[in-house]
Amino acid sequence: MALPALFLAFGRPSPFQRAGIAKASTDPPKFDTIRRVPHNALDWKSISKGARKMKTSILVGFCLLLVLVPSLATFAGGNVEPATADAEPVFAKEVLKDYGTGDHCRFAAGGGELTLKSVTDMPVFPKAKKRYKIGFANYFAFDDCGSQLMKYVPEAGAECGVEVLAYDCNWDPIKQTEVIDSWIMQGVDGVILSALDPYGIEPSLIKLHKAGIRVVCFENPPLVNWVDCIVIPDPDYGGYMAAKYLFQKLGSKANNSKIALLRVPEWYWTIEGRELGFRQYIKEKGYNVQILVGQGLEVEDHHDRFENILQANPDLTAGYGTYSSSVIGMVQATLALGRMKDVTIVGYDIDRPIEAAVKQGYVVASPAYSMRQSSSYMVAHMVNILNGNLAKVPAITWMATEPILPENVDKMYETFFEGETLKQYMEGQLEAKK
Repeated sequence: MALPALFLAFGRPSPFQRAGIAKASTDPPKFDTIRRVPHNALDWKSISKGARKMKTSILVGFCLLLVLVPSLATFAGGNVEPATADAEPVFAKEVLKDYGTGDHCRFAAGGGELTLKSVTDMPVFPKAKKRYKIGFANYFAFDDCGSQLMKYVPEAGAECGVEVLAYDCNWDPIKQTEVIDSWIMQGVDGVILSALDPYGIEPSLIKLHKAGIRVVCFENPPLVNWVDCIVIPDPDYGGYMAAKYLFQKLGSKANNSKIALLRVPEWYWTIEGRELGFRQYIKEKGYNVQILVGQGLEVEDHHDRFENILQANPDLTAGYGTYSSSVIGMVQATLALGRMKDVTIVGYDIDRPIEAAVKQGYVVASPAYSMRQSSSYMVAHMVNILNGNLAKVPAITWMATEPILPENVDKMYETFFEGETLKQYMEGQLEAKK
């Protein structure tokens, strides 16, 4: 049986994403061979020692949890959980509704929200009163979303006339605190960050506050109020949307179904929201389902986890990948085992291979938001804060989340990856643009 290479190509030989089962070729990817799609944004062969240590620490922690709390997970076949937890889920908008109150609040505008309706909505870039220096501590840059942030935040800074010091923390919270300390010593005017550790980042935020350095937080808000404003998609809404499209596709098979859900580490706050929204839809509609839960960080982890779940559960109906690596790993495993006809997959995120999977019919939908939009609003808010135009800065900006679907995937691809087409990507033409 010919295995479609476009997805089997993404998972096996490297730390964050196995780049290919066979060696990469300079030829365009073919659907009857097993090789990687040639695109540098998806070639994750390099990773710092710090991130490796972080991964090791996470794995050790998981092992301890499995020993101490046996009911948490059985990764071999997935842990069966009820469709909804006993306690009511706490959603992002409920968590953040009181974010602008309390002793540690420093919201620039003292409250207020902006909700964007379309992924194409962009701010008016303010012109900086002087050439501010802004540090950007990016959580990671090994997938399409992260690599786009490294591109668009400096570009937005140039539009506003400021200097952006972009730093890839490579999913390592220690690196994040270290670079913030460095920026404080340099005397930067502002810092934009996505907190890799929502709890452990507090000492750094306090230092920034004492130094008079303004802070804009993206996507993974710290659980303390030492920030000026937050730019975030509504992860619960995205998870709810994913469930809606999945269950519409399942139709008569929806009730009494068995669904696998793959997570990444729970300290990544927005991923939890993507799961909560998914479960909330199931609860609202009254479906009786079993959810098999697996967890991992890399594409390889998710491939292996989902493969185990598929083999242990021949009656599995569907899978939900809450993050790009989990979606790609799910598709790989399903193709490898020849289960694509009987397992329906729904995803999350904009990554090129996910959009290709939607086009090929391997993924029914993938809610997503724009990294260009996120970058533009983060920088615009920061410059307005530094210019003293606080009235123009909402406390919370909710980014637009829209579904990538078979009927709109070509248009969405061109929205998220300007200057490219999905056809070019799937035919391997982007390699020549490097």
